Amino acid sequence: MLDPKEAEAALRAPLATPPFRSSNGDPFANGDGCTYEDAHFHRIVLEVEWDGASAGWKMMGNIQSMVNQGPTKGMLHLADGSDLAGTWDEARVEGCCKFATLLGDQSVSVDVEDSTVGIPEAAKLADAALKRLQKPLTIDGIQAVAAAKDFEAAHRPKRRDPCSFLTRAEAEAIIGPLAADPKADAESCEYDQKVDGSGRLPAQLVIRVSWIAGYQELRENTSLRQGFIKGFTAGMPRGKDVAAVLGGSALPASPYWEIASGGATRAGGLGAVKNDVMIGVDAIGVAREKTLKVLETAMSRL
Repeated sequence: MLDPKEAEAALRAPLATPPFRSSNGDPFANGDGCTYEDAHFHRIVLEVEWDGASAGWKMMGNIQSMVNQGPTKGMLHLADGSDLAGTWDEARVEGCCKFATLLGDQSVSVDVEDSTVGIPEAAKLADAALKRLQKPLTIDGIQAVAAAKDFEAAHRPKRRDPCSFLTRAEAEAIIGPLAADPKADAESCEYDQKVDGSGRLPAQLVIRVSWIAGYQELRENTSLRQGFIKGFTAGMPRGKDVAAVLGGSALPASPYWEIASGGATRAGGLGAVKNDVMIGVDAIGVAREKTLKVLETAMSRL
C-alpha cells in the first residue's frame, strides 16, 4: 500500500530492510501488517481490512478524547485545533499514535507509536494507502521477512543485567549508603538508601529497562499521564498551569538519547529512548537534577 520512499520521508531516514509482513510489528510471514523500519528501529506499521470494516468501526465505540471528529467526509478536526483532510469517509486517532481510516467497507490504519513520527504524517500515509486499495503496488512483504529477522538479530542491543547501568558506588554518591546491594529482576534494578535514624523515609532509585518498543512505551506513558492530568485539573483555578507542572515535559538534549521526557514511566519518572531501548528512572526523595544525572549515566552505557 505504500512506496518505501513515502515511509522513508515520514521516518526521515532510509529503511533498514525492504517492507516486511509483520505481527505486532515484528517479522512474521503470515502477519496482518506491513512494517517499515529504519536502522534505529523506528517503525511504521500499516494494516488493511479488506471487507467488513464498517461493522468493526462502529463497535469501537467512543472516539478517543484527543479527537473531535466532525461529520464532514474526508475531514478530521484534532483537539489541538488543526484539521486533517483525506479521501476517507471517516477517520480517528486511536491511543496516542495510531491513525485509522474508513472508506466504504474497507479500512486502513497507520500506527506510528514505535517511532517519532507524528499524527499528520501518519494521516498522509494512510491517505496514500487508501488511494491504492484498488491498485496495490507490486511489493512482496513475505520475501523480506528473513532479512528483517536477520537485521533485528544482528543490530538490536543485547539484554543484560539492569544493575549494570548504575554501580552501587554511583548510587551511594547520590542517595547515601545503601541498605544492601542493588536488587535486580528481569527488567529493573532497585537501590534503597540505608535507614539513618533521622526519621525521614529512606530515598530510593529504580532503573527500568525496556529492551524493545521503547519509543512506544515512552509515547504511550506520556500520553496517558497527560490525559489523566488534563482530566484531573479540569475546572481547577489555574488548572492549565497545574497540568503543565504535573504533566512533565521534554528533557534537555543529550548525546546519549534521541528523545527523553518527564512523566515517561508508569510511575511518572524520567525516561529516555535510543535505538528503541527505553530506560526509565523512578525516584523517591531524590532531587530532579540528580535523577536526571542517573538517567544520563544509565543511557551512556547502552
